[in-house]
Amino acid sequence: MRFSRVFVFLLCSFITGFSQPADSLSAEMSVCEFDKALVNAFIQNDLSGDQSSAVLDLVSKAVSIKHKTCGISSQAEELSSWVSNLFNRTKSDVMVNGYDVAYTKYVHLIGQEENGRTFTDEENAVYNIALDYEIAKYDAHFANVKRHMLKNGKKEYLLDEFLVTKSAVKAGRTVPEEMNVWYGSWAKLWLMSEGASKDKSYYEDNYGWLRRAVVNFKKVYPNSKYGGALEGMLNQELLEFLVSHEEKESLEHEEKEEALFAMSFGAMVGRSLLSDNMKPADENVSIGVPVFRVQFNHVVLQLQGDMYVGDGGYGAMGVNGLLGYNKTWGTVGVDLMAGFGFDQFFMGEDTVTCKLLMGAVQAFKRILFSSHGALTPRIQWSIKGMAFRRRKAFVNQFYAGLTLDFLAPLSEMK
Repeated sequence: MRFSRVFVFLLCSFITGFSQPADSLSAEMSVCEFDKALVNAFIQNDLSGDQSSAVLDLVSKAVSIKHKTCGISSQAEELSSWVSNLFNRTKSDVMVNGYDVAYTKYVHLIGQEENGRTFTDEENAVYNIALDYEIAKYDAHFANVKRHMLKNGKKEYLLDEFLVTKSAVKAGRTVPEEMNVWYGSWAKLWLMSEGASKDKSYYEDNYGWLRRAVVNFKKVYPNSKYGGALEGMLNQELLEFLVSHEEKESLEHEEKEEALFAMSFGAMVGRSLLSDNMKPADENVSIGVPVFRVQFNHVVLQLQGDMYVGDGGYGAMGVNGLLGYNKTWGTVGVDLMAGFGFDQFFMGEDTVTCKLLMGAVQAFKRILFSSHGALTPRIQWSIKGMAFRRRKAFVNQFYAGLTLDFLAPLSEMK
């Protein structure tokens, strides 16, 4: 996927001449030339992170152009292809043909410097509004999906948590803290409401959510030098054209759960409570290592080694196999599992081997560090039943640990 993006970047740069500074662009440039230059600047910035100023300079020149869709079919098709690189179709950035989730690759620029320029909240908002504008202009399905995602101001569907996580790591903040920073600045423009009666009009067509951001921008920054440019880009004539050609498909979007393959490897540590009739078996600390987990959509298979460490050579070790069901909400999930295994107890010179049945529940939170990787803290409670010296016995285990996860949506593996 990285290669394909680089290829698109090089192709865009070759066609539009990215070495040409924004100041040299003619005030008489056509709308096709403007849109191609702006989309190309977005693609360059997504790849290099140093073209935000070029984007803002182009937007400031938008007032001199009569904005409509590009009338040259071949160039319009190119633009439709290019804008597909500017949003994620799932949270893990999987490029698929059909999608009902669209996360714009918003950037958080506030306080960052580029070529001696320190970006403001206002400039950050301009960048991201223009980004949504270009994508929605040349991808009717994107506009429809965003409408349904943001309907009724559902802010949980505005930001891609993976992008926020990367920004949080860079800023040295937690993900919730970074979310609050974004929602407290430019992101609020997509969500600010005028009340139930007026708010309904924002969802009568597929572009109301974008109009909302522009209208709110004018309210928050009434004296902005970019206000006229944004209004000119999303002018009434263009809006009427886009609405007349909008996608009519009705999307009952409540973010579909992406079928997932996941493989995890790690370790856990905790305590075990042994039945009274298991003495002289002893335990001070329990260790679950290795922990190997495979998830195929909702089905979970987990292999887990257990060690109990006690005093004076007392302890135990064993292996367990578990099969179960997973339910995931975003990056948080729960596994319900059952299985069997064995534990071998060492009590001085005495050794007892026990076959066992067990049930377990574990919860986890994935912390994404790439589109396919995550560090995952997890907690587990399990109960084991066995015959210890011909008497029924039980072991309650409480674990906390960390695994390294590899993630791949099944749509990517086909």
